[in-house]
Amino acid sequence: MSLFNFGFTSKGTRNKRPREEHEAGDQNNNSKDGTYDKKRVREFQSHWRDDRPWLDYNDDTKTMFCSFCQSFPITADKSNALTRGTTNLRIEPIKIHESTPEHFSCHRLWLKNKGFDVPKAKLADTALGKAIIKKKCTPEQANRYAVLFNTAYAVAKQGKPFSDFLYVMDIQRKNKVDIGEQYLNLEGCKLFIRWITKQMKQDLVTEIKNSPFMSILSDGSTDTGVLEQEIVYVRYVDVKEMIPVTTFVNIIELKSADSEGVLNAILSALADLEFDKDSLKHDTDGPKLVCANFDGASVNFGSKSGVFQKIKEFVPEVIGIHCIAHKLELAVLDANKKFSYMSTFEATVKGVFKFYFFSPKRRRELKEISELFNNDFAHLGHIKGVRWLSSKERALKALVKNLEAVVAHLEHSFERGGRADDANKAKGYHTEVTSLRFLKVLYFLLDFLPILAKLSRVFQEEKYLIFEISEHVDIVLAQLEQLKRSDGKHMKEFITKLDLENRMFGTTIKLQSRGFKSVDFRKEKDLHQLLDDTISYVKSRFSNMYEKPLSLLNIFNFHHWPLGRGYELAEHGMEELQELVSHTQFQNILSEDEKLEINEQFTAMKMYISHLRTNGLLDVYSLFLKKMVTERAGDGKQMSALEKLVLWLFTVSPSTSSCERGFSTCNVIKNKLRTVLTTESLQNQLYIMTNGPTLDQFHAGKCIDYWFANSVGTPHSSGHKLKNREDESENDTFLISGK
Repeated sequence: MSLFNFGFTSKGTRNKRPREEHEAGDQNNNSKDGTYDKKRVREFQSHWRDDRPWLDYNDDTKTMFCSFCQSFPITADKSNALTRGTTNLRIEPIKIHESTPEHFSCHRLWLKNKGFDVPKAKLADTALGKAIIKKKCTPEQANRYAVLFNTAYAVAKQGKPFSDFLYVMDIQRKNKVDIGEQYLNLEGCKLFIRWITKQMKQDLVTEIKNSPFMSILSDGSTDTGVLEQEIVYVRYVDVKEMIPVTTFVNIIELKSADSEGVLNAILSALADLEFDKDSLKHDTDGPKLVCANFDGASVNFGSKSGVFQKIKEFVPEVIGIHCIAHKLELAVLDANKKFSYMSTFEATVKGVFKFYFFSPKRRRELKEISELFNNDFAHLGHIKGVRWLSSKERALKALVKNLEAVVAHLEHSFERGGRADDANKAKGYHTEVTSLRFLKVLYFLLDFLPILAKLSRVFQEEKYLIFEISEHVDIVLAQLEQLKRSDGKHMKEFITKLDLENRMFGTTIKLQSRGFKSVDFRKEKDLHQLLDDTISYVKSRFSNMYEKPLSLLNIFNFHHWPLGRGYELAEHGMEELQELVSHTQFQNILSEDEKLEINEQFTAMKMYISHLRTNGLLDVYSLFLKKMVTERAGDGKQMSALEKLVLWLFTVSPSTSSCERGFSTCNVIKNKLRTVLTTESLQNQLYIMTNGPTLDQFHAGKCIDYWFANSVGTPHSSGHKLKNREDESENDTFLISGK
């Protein structure tokens, strides 16, 4: 029996008390056994609010919290009880909270946002500042911190598990690198990654708030842990380089997948950038929300209660953009549904890919057969990797390249016997692949898909402006019309290889008897109808690009301006410009006087751009904005109306492809071996992988400074051993600088 049952304690713990009791203190605890505390029902005392305007209390949930820290979640210490909200209704947590550096910073931000004079006294003169300055370290300790931060950053940037941090630290120790004895564990790695992310987000907040406008991009998916996640990006203009930037903000686990849950997730992500509903409105200072870009799901664009409609309730001027990459995919999908043979064709292609992907033996045999035909073997990947139009194009090209080898191997597989199930599959695939119908559709799609795949790749780039989209769509529609009237490259190859008299395709593939009778695909109703349906659905899906106000933006496409610098150019687009600025989207962006002045500014801009029209749209308008900034710097003028309009154009986001790439990166981090990764760890590592610089460009010193200035407690990397007083001097103690 244990002696602990009789009141004995282990060595060194006799006088220790539980942490919660220690933090609470001895106030009003008059009974040694704690009976008083157990019986007493604590209540929030209103006098605690005296001289504490930040302290708030929710009577329904019986929690007190700091309203200032909750308003600035990036700056606040999320681990602090008062930031989260606490039911520990004691004065001690309040006193602890108001002495933290994070609360001090949030208090200053609150004063600044409310228009109050922020005290300009040095932080070193405050009680809080004195506590921070005590956190000194030697050059040796600074070097240890740099090694630790650099290693943690490298682990996060490469999407590696945090356990790799321990392994690298073991290597460093073996190489006789001085890394101290502290933080050499998983929690230490998480700590450094957390502070690196905080510092990077603080820089991002500053950069975004210098931009006049911003757009929201959001998409949802289910991760490997079977959790519904909403990933949020923002698009803004980097006012130094004058280019649009799309950057990851956060990934939030959904509490519910309805529009209210998605909106709350988006607002939660934006809160990390110190934005809320009020700060996104057009009648407030700071960047104005001008665009919300989602996929076409009803939860996002439902006419009554979709996410976009809910955003319009507090930002009426915002425009909604259905992601153009998704639009194109949906248009092709709609057209394929009307082509009756397409489902059979796709099932056959997927079946063939799966038949080889899951069998190393079959892949090895297929490669050997390819070498006999003097063909380079093309990898037949997992069919789950075939999603976008570009990947479908690559899959069909791989099949055509291996076609002779695939047909020969399938025939060999069912003729040699073996497992009945495999033999039957091989025979079924062989029968379908060698049919004239399948081969004709295969070669037709190799002419058809590249046209759409090229447009899909364009739509997945971030450099394009919203008014360029209709031009790219028009080009694709013209190419599809041309395909209706003349054979493409691959269809000509099909006709050359086809020998109907001998029922052969090429020199090795014997055709099945069933299939098309005609060689000219233009006489086949199914393929002709597929082209017509695709053209029709693409026009329908992109019809809003040809409607006002988006169609009015085409006046900024200088590739379509009249040639020369005469009257036609001067008058071009004037009526459309006035109609554009009269729309709701600009009512709080441009004043009435600015709307009257913009015509003159537009004419001057056209004259300036007229000799630059051989360059790209984004490059030229970026150059124009830099020129305007330089001119304003000389005479101190405010931003012109035309500058605001061009910046608005830069900010409107056409595509959410960044969100798709973000989910791909998320799957690298949260793979099947890390399904229980915490939300915070996923958020921080994803932020560094997506937004962080390369390892050689990462400066640990800046993050260490931020950690020293904002952390609670004293960072240490050399254990608790104290230095001799005689060894201390002003030369070997310093606050880390940005090295």
